Amino acid sequence: MRGLLLAVAIVVVGSLTFIAVRESFRSAAEPALGLTTPVVRGDLRVEVMDAARQSGWPCDASQMPDRGWSCIVVQVALENQGAVVRGYDAHHFRLEDRTRYQYPRHLPAHYFPTIGSPPLGQGTLTPGGGIQGTVWFAAPRSRGPFTLVYQPPAAAAEPSRVLLPEPMHEWR
Repeated sequence: MRGLLLAVAIVVVGSLTFIAVRESFRSAAEPALGLTTPVVRGDLRVEVMDAARQSGWPCDASQMPDRGWSCIVVQVALENQGAVVRGYDAHHFRLEDRTRYQYPRHLPAHYFPTIGSPPLGQGTLTPGGGIQGTVWFAAPRSRGPFTLVYQPPAAAAEPSRVLLPEPMHEWR
């Protein structure tokens, strides 16, 4: 009985230590994961308008790495709240699971206006300017929750992190 209690205590202490160490790697300026939308970093406001899974058309299942994968479609809005022109690029978005594994962007074979916003590209935003667009990713159905991360290339730029809803609804 003592051995069992000791084993349980070791597992509990080990788990708590692991969680504390993992959380200590998060930057002090970076918010805890949570449904934090909108997020403002460096005068750029990033807001998730909607996020959903999509298994069928126009998501091209033949481009998925495995049958257990699906598209994750995220509609985002960007707004320049600063006083200077700011660049943006859909390539600066990534999707991470809770282990911080990064999933690839996925481009649908076709885009149809009835399926959300147009794909987000790249460009510039004047002060006060904004844009909305869709960013697509490929990820396993068995993973989640997912975090959308926007990380501009500037070395000093803090990433914007938005926890996506779980479970995600199916995109129709």
